[in-house]
Amino acid sequence: MAVPLYVPPGEINVGRALFHDFVHEEFEQQGLDDAAVIDNSNEDIVREHMAMAQNLLNAEADGLGAGVPNIVLRTIGSDLRNLANDFARSPQRGEVRRHAYRVDLRSLTYEGFLTLLQEVFRHGINVYNIVALFYFVSDILIRAVKVELARIGINLFRWALQYISENVCRWVYEHGGWEKVIKQVMRGRNVAYVALGVLGVVAVWGIYKGIKS
Repeated sequence: MAVPLYVPPGEINVGRALFHDFVHEEFEQQGLDDAAVIDNSNEDIVREHMAMAQNLLNAEADGLGAGVPNIVLRTIGSDLRNLANDFARSPQRGEVRRHAYRVDLRSLTYEGFLTLLQEVFRHGINVYNIVALFYFVSDILIRAVKVELARIGINLFRWALQYISENVCRWVYEHGGWEKVIKQVMRGRNVAYVALGVLGVVAVWGIYKGIKS
């Protein structure tokens, strides 16, 4: 049996911080407060992860001068948002939103939610379907708040954070870390890659119907 790859806590914390910031920005665009689905304990956890992520980047940037960690982390977040904007202009963005709005929030279990997230990567992981995953979860959380199911949204946020920590961050680490994988995609941004990045998401609704039956 293969030994699971060790992922440094700093890499996980960068991913968790990026996800939290992404959700926060999506809620802001809708004029909503993400505190409805991110309870106080989670806020404390995310703040701790942000500090640890900056410590990791500080070690990587040793000797480059004060302020470099914050700049690097902001750059990663800015590049990720640029890729998200590419995705937002694609037809696939609407597909992701439609699938998110078809999910039965009241009957969604932990196992069912993880199956949905795994299906996003059915055709393999790349940066654009990580973006698709972030959008998919954000759409579900926003919907939970709008239909007054914020308590369910709190669980979904926790489950998504766990999945990202255990799965997405491992893939990112295997491919050189958050800064490297995002920079590589930034150099070769194109519409065709956006379409490839969402193949797994398009299949999610069919899988979810199978889960419920």
